[in-house]
Amino acid sequence: MTASENELLQMQEETNRIVSEIQSQKLDEAGATRFIYALFILCGISMIFESFVRSYRAKKKEKKRAGEKTGDLTKKLLIVYGVHLLFVVLFCLICAYILGITGPYLWTLCLITVFMVEISPLFALNLKLNKKEKE
Repeated sequence: MTASENELLQMQEETNRIVSEIQSQKLDEAGATRFIYALFILCGISMIFESFVRSYRAKKKEKKRAGEKTGDLTKKLLIVYGVHLLFVVLFCLICAYILGITGPYLWTLCLITVFMVEISPLFALNLKLNKKEKE
């Protein structure tokens, strides 16, 4: 064998390893069903956390306008964020080891919940009508 044939065999083995790695990430029909159920459960629980975050942020904004201290609400908000991150870790462990959901799908679930709870409330638009327009 020449050097080029050895390189060709190494490249073929590497390609086969990559293809088998990609195929191992696929979900079967039961795995896809588990992923959809996990997605629904995750969205429901994330909506609960999101409501807490939005309410604490609204209360904090009202207290700031009134000139009051917001330290207690900041602590509550940080506690909600901490509990949410703990939930995300536990949920990912359950999905990975009990439900058998593979890596890319698991990362998708994590990104969805982090976006719903921790990022989207930061960019919420508050559309308020003037009192004059209501009358």
